Amino acid sequence: MHPQHPTSPAAGEAVEQHPSPMSRRHLLLGTASCALLAACGGGGHTGSEAASDAGTAPAAGSDASATGHATAEDWQSARDTRWQEQLARLKAQKYVTAASARLDDVVKAIQRAVQDKHYTVLLPAGDTWLEDDWNPAALVPAGQGPLTLFTEGRHAFTGKGRLKLDRAMRLYNCWFRQRSPDQVYAGWVNGLVLQFNRFTDPAPKSQALRLHPVGWDRYNKVDFQWNDIGGIGANGQPAPYAYGVYAADLRDSVLSHNRIRLDGRDEIKGRCIWYEGGWNNQFVSNYIDGGFIGITAVVMGLPQSTTGQNSHAPNQSHLDNLIQGNTLRNIVEESISYDAHAEGGLWHPVVDVFDLARVGGSEYGKTGTPERPAVLVPVNPNLPKDALPFSEKLYQDYFVVWNSGPLTGKYAQIWKCTLHDNGRLMAFWLRSPRHADNLVLKAGAKGLRLGELTQEDFTLIANNHKVSIGAVAANIRIEDNLIYSKAYSGKNTTAIGLWGTGLGFRISGNQIIDEGGAADFKSRTSISVTHVGGVSAKTVPETYTGPDGQPAVREVFCGHGTQTRVGLLVGHSVVEKNEMGQLPLRITLKEYGGYGDYREMGTSPMVIRDNTGVPAGQPVFGVWGAGGPPTFKRVDRF
Repeated sequence: MHPQHPTSPAAGEAVEQHPSPMSRRHLLLGTASCALLAACGGGGHTGSEAASDAGTAPAAGSDASATGHATAEDWQSARDTRWQEQLARLKAQKYVTAASARLDDVVKAIQRAVQDKHYTVLLPAGDTWLEDDWNPAALVPAGQGPLTLFTEGRHAFTGKGRLKLDRAMRLYNCWFRQRSPDQVYAGWVNGLVLQFNRFTDPAPKSQALRLHPVGWDRYNKVDFQWNDIGGIGANGQPAPYAYGVYAADLRDSVLSHNRIRLDGRDEIKGRCIWYEGGWNNQFVSNYIDGGFIGITAVVMGLPQSTTGQNSHAPNQSHLDNLIQGNTLRNIVEESISYDAHAEGGLWHPVVDVFDLARVGGSEYGKTGTPERPAVLVPVNPNLPKDALPFSEKLYQDYFVVWNSGPLTGKYAQIWKCTLHDNGRLMAFWLRSPRHADNLVLKAGAKGLRLGELTQEDFTLIANNHKVSIGAVAANIRIEDNLIYSKAYSGKNTTAIGLWGTGLGFRISGNQIIDEGGAADFKSRTSISVTHVGGVSAKTVPETYTGPDGQPAVREVFCGHGTQTRVGLLVGHSVVEKNEMGQLPLRITLKEYGGYGDYREMGTSPMVIRDNTGVPAGQPVFGVWGAGGPPTFKRVDRF
């Protein structure tokens, strides 16, 4: 079962909640609405909308409060205050002080702390040179710990090696200066705590923190707060990190109150926070100044064939995440975005496409009951030779998304697959995506997500409706962020962007400030919502045992659907009470070859209301062909 709320910190962990010294000056909740909104409705939240807000509440006891930092000086002052409080708590515990910063002395101190069973080591001032990768957590026997390392003075990890961690530990106030591909690397670590650390002086295009994909039913959980990544180096240029934080398979994690300053120039394209799949994560009150991309989630489907190290279905989707109270400035391309990466070929999240089917009997595209429904799709009689074999787990944990019909934009998760109607149909059995059980929720149920399939929707499921199977981004809240938007020569710059497969988003209370900039920019946008149509279907990279007995990767076809094009839509979402800074709000269908009837995706319900600073008082519609612009539904349609 997936946890529904972030887990409280471990006993003794110093992540207590404190009132922020800064008030959130930028929360400008406008009451004027653009001309379009009269047709969209401006009433209060329905039961479904109000309930959806419960999914991403900050963790009890964490410091993930949505109190932002208006300037770098504000952040530094708050960080120093919090650190002194934390240091006092650490020094009140039993700990061992290493004799010196030399690695052998640090190892001896850890061994003594393990022997004494308090697992805490104070690192003295000096440099710990890492010639190769080092895993200090491995010095603690399984079932003991976790290990804590902290310093009150100037201690730095230097050299060529990474801290390469395979289990939980805690690091406070350390300085990471290694010239390594990743300064801190971890995979399948549940309970990694990194607070008040500095990351500087990297090798070009390296990463400060990398959380690696970990497998089918595993995940990474991190408490990453009050850390400082990047800044201006001795050469006068920003730190050349490719990524500040690169995280995959992230769940129940908090990344808050960090300062990240990267290089946004084309030769570096620093990405401040980049994450590929995760549930119930919070990105709160970070101060980000400089970079090509600010906070970006990539919605990936099939595993990457180039690495052979894959995320799998349970971790590819993004659910119940919160991006709140962050300050972002000097970002070249996208300050905050969810991206289905359609232009990345194998990266796009749809793994198959079907038309719901009926062969015999009275079942029209569905079977089961409203409480335990299944959709019916045809068995492909011309299955490719290397197609994924049928099994009960076929597409398990991926989502069904309706791309046409009255349920356009609705979604539900697959929990098993069975053959039906004498083997002529496959039934994908659906459940609530919170994994609590296999029941679909009633409309208005507590915690129901916007766009989530309900029991009442069962009567609307019918044959000939087009559905896609794959990963999604759903029930994401992007709230109360302060974004300074600047124009860059020859660049498309977006404050908040959704690019395909975004369902049940709430984008509200954000303030976007136009800082001017280059006159020869390509485009500028406050909030961009992009449906993607007609992307090519693709093959699946699959790991198998080769003739030599070693793992190998081959390309096989999904193959069960007969569609050659897929659509990635944004639907059942709310954009409200944002200050747009007189930058365009864009609603677009991105056309690819042969997108056909995917134009119908634009009819997915969506609400845009009570925003201020919208040029000409209405959105700019992109290319929609003969189908015209999308139809916006009233809020009571949800």
